[in-house]
Amino acid sequence: MFDINIIRQHSFCGSIVTDTEVWSNESIALHGEFPAEETESSGCRFFYICFGKPEQLKELPREITGSALTAVEISEREGGYSVKLAFSLQSETLNANFDCGSVYCKIYRYKGISYRNLYGTEEYNRYINKTKYVLDEKYLSERKSYELPEDYILETEIYSDIEKQAVKAVMVKCALKKSGKTVYEYLSSYDHVKPFAEFFTHRNGRRYYPFHIDLYGISYLELDTLLVNNYIPEGFEHDYRQLFGESFIVTDLHYDINTGLVAYGGCYWASTCDVMVGELADPMSFEPKLISLHEIIDPEYEMDDIDFVSWGRDTITVKADGRSVSVSINEIIDCLKAARS
Repeated sequence: MFDINIIRQHSFCGSIVTDTEVWSNESIALHGEFPAEETESSGCRFFYICFGKPEQLKELPREITGSALTAVEISEREGGYSVKLAFSLQSETLNANFDCGSVYCKIYRYKGISYRNLYGTEEYNRYINKTKYVLDEKYLSERKSYELPEDYILETEIYSDIEKQAVKAVMVKCALKKSGKTVYEYLSSYDHVKPFAEFFTHRNGRRYYPFHIDLYGISYLELDTLLVNNYIPEGFEHDYRQLFGESFIVTDLHYDINTGLVAYGGCYWASTCDVMVGELADPMSFEPKLISLHEIIDPEYEMDDIDFVSWGRDTITVKADGRSVSVSINEIIDCLKAARS
């Protein structure tokens, strides 16, 4: 059953209905924006409520987009819920009373994508600290070792708490070693991303090791100074009860010292592979604005996977649906300038 407390925890009175969805007799849904007082109190700004299998109501009283919600009452009944909604539109009150089979609600803090770096924030630290209990010998499930350049080795220990095939918590303890001596250690809260196996030399003359501390984002370790920059984007809009929204998952990295651009291979969750290109003027100050080569080569997404092949003097070459395609670097630079403006 739906947890009605999710709705009761928020004040919908005065919310503006920004959009409605009616799918025959299957569902009725409301998109809306909370009043300023609720946003200031909870940090949440938008909501989505869907009523499945509505009875006694085939459509909302009339077009209510732009109206204000004045009442939201939902109570459980046998086999579903009873719903009472009230809207104010041009000094007129519109009521919608009906029963339904299901209720689904999501509360959002923002719309679109947020590039805010969550690493080191209070909510991120709470998230990590709640998971650290698995760093105990009884949860140790696997050890792995990866050979890196220049006699470096990355040793990992995967700790996981699994109950009835459900993963409750995972933490990976990582140690970067040089000639057997540990030079840097870090924790990753996700174990499905294979560690990077290469270093790269930046045009500033320093060498960097890219690594993951989560499924999303990217981290850079400056090998000679051991300075580090961790970046985890807040991501696309998501339920307020989740820390991270969806964002691009980096699986491989290709830096071009001639242009200062970097190509990230990867994908969005359960989607086709893509190559995202961005600037990397300083790995210690990550630039999160990236350009999708899929959007340039195939904006209709008729192709499947796009994978990095090589950097050229004036182009970047990728493999798209099994064939080589070259994209002008100047075109990419123009796209990046447009994204910043």
